[in-house]
Amino acid sequence: MRAMPVEVVAVGDVSPNMVRITVAGTGLGSFPARGADHWMRIFLPQEGQAEPVLPISDQWWPETCAIPEPIRPIVRNYTVRRVRPADAELDLDVVRHGDNGPATRWAGRVRVGERIGILDESKTYTPPPDPPWRLLIGDESALPAIGSIVEGLPTGCRTVAFVEIPSPTDEQNLDTASDLTVHWLPRTTAERVGTRVLTALHEAALPDGCPYVFLAGEQRLVRNVRRHLVGHRGYSRAAICFMSYWRLSR
Repeated sequence: MRAMPVEVVAVGDVSPNMVRITVAGTGLGSFPARGADHWMRIFLPQEGQAEPVLPISDQWWPETCAIPEPIRPIVRNYTVRRVRPADAELDLDVVRHGDNGPATRWAGRVRVGERIGILDESKTYTPPPDPPWRLLIGDESALPAIGSIVEGLPTGCRTVAFVEIPSPTDEQNLDTASDLTVHWLPRTTAERVGTRVLTALHEAALPDGCPYVFLAGEQRLVRNVRRHLVGHRGYSRAAICFMSYWRLSR
């Protein structure tokens, strides 16, 4: 896939700290619906630009780096929350966290009609055919991936999720046919990200057997939870799909 231009056609709140941005474009008619934690690159314009300057070849990264810095697009990685090729539309959920990054600044001000670029990448959530059960863990930044994962689970599939969120009002309705139990873990402003979810895991009575695990979010949260799952729970390292999406204060 190559970078493609898209236009913002809808903007709406999922929760107080999450905004959903829907983009449309003719290229999305052939955009793959990979499901699970399908991720992509987004290309944002520099301030003052009506739209980003996009690379035009499949060698997109060296081409992007060669674009003069004042007009070089801002590139970030995000999860595809949902794609509808028949409608040539794609939903992107972005966590609001102030103005301390280019993507959150854009998401806080974006309006219908603005143009960005997107580039399809891949997915990493690849469970074995029939794990005993599934465990999903993350903070608010992992919610788009967790949401897309549970929507694609088979009927009756035993699944447990632990999701740390900024406030009780950030809970989401996760539509699934699976046998899903979600532990919503709102933290206080005084708590470090990851503290609440790690405490809950230490106290939890989990199903028997080694699950297939999806673990994502802040760097220290991912590191500490993975250590708990392997060292305390005895889960296989190979059964844990993990990634750090961000780092506190960075």
